[in-house]
Amino acid sequence: MRIGFDEATMKKVIKGEYHAWDELNKKYKAQIDQRRFDFILKFGGTELSLCFEGKQNPCRLAEFYKSLPGVSYIEPWIQPLSATLIKKSLCWS
Repeated sequence: MRIGFDEATMKKVIKGEYHAWDELNKKYKAQIDQRRFDFILKFGGTELSLCFEGKQNPCRLAEFYKSLPGVSYIEPWIQPLSATLIKKSLCWS
């Protein structure tokens, strides 16, 4: 799932100071796609990809995440990635 933030919130995400999504990330076993995060650190940007373990409904997840403070948009489409990133998972990116 792609998640876009406003610039101020993205700065908090990068610094590890954004905690509004902690409960959702724990509940749905979400992780930031490290490749995308590394790109943002190097080149800038306000969009991340979240990866979720197991089978999840991306549209339902998008409903939960879009209400978080600082979120400007959500793209809940699905794209399976190699199991080497997260074993037995799907990554919505």
